[in-house]
Order: sequence, then C-alpha cells, then structure tokens
Amino acid sequence: YLEDQDFFRFNGIFRDVYVLSRPEGHIVDIDITTAENNIIVKIDGSAKVTLSDNGKVLDCKEVTDECIFTVENPVLWNAEIPYLYELKFEYKDEIIIQKVGFRTIEISDKYELLINGVPVKLQGVNHHDTHPTNGWSMTDDEILKDLKLMKELNINCIRTSHYPPTSKFLDYCDELGFY
Repeated sequence: YLEDQDFFRFNGIFRDVYVLSRPEGHIVDIDITTAENNIIVKIDGSAKVTLSDNGKVLDCKEVTDECIFTVENPVLWNAEIPYLYELKFEYKDEIIIQKVGFRTIEISDKYELLINGVPVKLQGVNHHDTHPTNGWSMTDDEILKDLKLMKELNINCIRTSHYPPTSKFLDYCDELGFY
C-alpha cells in the first residue's frame, strides 16, 4: 500500500528555477479571450501587440488597457485541428508570446460536451511528470514524447490535478490538441 497511489513523492527541486528581470512599467497581467471572430486583449499596462497567423502579421496595435483584433474566418481550435494564432507583446526590451485559439465550449440539451458545436467524447488520462530514472524531472523532449504517444493512443484529454504542470507542458497540449 502506498499513500497517494497516483504518483510518487520526491524531495528537492525538479523544475527550472530562474531570476526574472523586467523593465520598469512592465506588463503586470494579460487576459486574452475570444468571441466569434474577435480576440479581446486586456492588459495591465501598455505594449505594442502584434497578431500573427503562421508567421504572417495580421494586425499590430499600440495597446493601453484593452483592444480587439478581428480575424476574418478564423480557423477553429479542436483536438483534431489544434490551430493557434500568435500574439506578441512588446514593451521596451521585454517580449511575451501568447498563443490563442478560437473555440466555444458548451453543454447541449442532451448533456453532451460540445466543442465548436460538435459533440466530443473525452478519452483521457491522469498525468504527472514522471521519468523512470529522473523522477519528476523531465526534459521538454521527454514531455513531448509522452504527449505524442498519448496522441497515438487516441487520448484527447489530460487531467493535471494535485500540482500544476510546467508551462511548456500546457503549451504542448495546446499545440498538439489536448482538452
């Protein structure tokens, strides 16, 4: 019998540790939402914000507090076609990149999960960063290998409870198409 059977306990530092230096007046918070064909950006501060689609610049604005980008006929994000647009925030020497996808999530009258109006069945796993020899310490390549294997096994949903995953894990989930 092991307490906390769903993962092993380890001690020590198992994620990257870094010191962050930011310019005075930096962006404090970024909130990005989508509605229909609009990307609504709210920031606490000001920045030059550039919207790109596969490297092609769609729009660029100087933003203080809030702005809206309109995308004509946006490609909708789902697990089969995980299409992402890119927002680049620039303030002085600081650059922050955020990926964003268009999707709607709702529950039908029949209690079905609808993604972009289409019923979806979730086939998921509980995930903890675990390496056979390095414990909770995993490289980006190892995380990506795990996720690609999950895709091959038709897994479309990942539960990451108990502790937050590394931000790179969440980025990979967006790029590869996991709910």
